[in-house]
Amino acid sequence: YKPQRRIENIKELRTIYIDIDCHKTKYSKEAVKYFLEKDFYGTKIPQPNFLIDSGRGLYYVLLIEPVPSMAMPLWYAVQRYIYNQLKEFGADRMALDPTRVLRVLGSINSKSNTMVKILETNEYVHKLREIQEEYLPEIPKKEKGKATAPKKRGRPKKVVYVFNERSLYLARITDLVKLCELRSYDIEGEREMILFLYII
Repeated sequence: YKPQRRIENIKELRTIYIDIDCHKTKYSKEAVKYFLEKDFYGTKIPQPNFLIDSGRGLYYVLLIEPVPSMAMPLWYAVQRYIYNQLKEFGADRMALDPTRVLRVLGSINSKSNTMVKILETNEYVHKLREIQEEYLPEIPKKEKGKATAPKKRGRPKKVVYVFNERSLYLARITDLVKLCELRSYDIEGEREMILFLYII
């Protein structure tokens, strides 16, 4: 692992973060903070460990117990879920990558000439699976004993459809992990491709 901002050099994931560019919307920073506290925390998204005034917007920062880079597909699923909840307030779709660098606390945002500062804090550190189970929509399971629709006549379809984004991520994770196991994790020269498949 090298100290470079490249996905293949990531050892652990420790944070979920969303850059909220509320200056591009009709909402002020104060209004976004109010709506998050009133309507979102604990119901749609977890309460953040840090809500930071970045100058012209806000950073939503959620600390998680460290997970290895192999958990990146789940990390992306959680990151995108929270982004979708906050995009009304100006969440930046281009700032969802795991190599993102945010403004340093105490620094000055030259665009607004204001200091980057913490607005609220919370000490609880989440587990990635915990966020998945509490907030992400469940993959529907077929119940035994339920009546099924009559079978259609004709040749059965050969295409198996994936019904939602999360089930696609899960299938991809399972396949890639199994492939690595079969090769005894000897994936020299293939790591970038595997990480690329994790990301898309």
